[in-house]
Amino acid sequence: MIYDRCPRCNKRILAGTKCKNCQPEKRTYQKKNNANQYAAFYNSAQWQRVREAARAKYNNLDLYSLYVLQRVEQSDVVHHIDPVKKAWDKRYCIDNLIPLTNRNHQEIHKRMDEGDNIAGVLQELKARYENEFGGLPQP
Repeated sequence: MIYDRCPRCNKRILAGTKCKNCQPEKRTYQKKNNANQYAAFYNSAQWQRVREAARAKYNNLDLYSLYVLQRVEQSDVVHHIDPVKKAWDKRYCIDNLIPLTNRNHQEIHKRMDEGDNIAGVLQELKARYENEFGGLPQP
């Protein structure tokens, strides 16, 4: 067998293979770059404008509270129905956004993590509101 040395850690490895000790460093670097990309997106002026447009479209109401919990509450955040990490191209699409309270936002993410297909429910809530109120800011 022929061995080489890892260029990073100088550990002896089988020729033609990669060092198993150094591969996690690469993943960490990639995660850090992705985190920077998402942070830049959420801090961008374009995102701020789209977020405020989504809130205005639904009169700053939490549609989940309105229709599911039957409470009128102002939204605190705007949620991406298809997550940014899975649908980067939809990050500025107002059709992919729904205003929510922080509490409901956490609940929806919890349900998503458990495998619940909540996206369809959220789209139905938006369609119901737009059907009833036209999706336009009310005076």
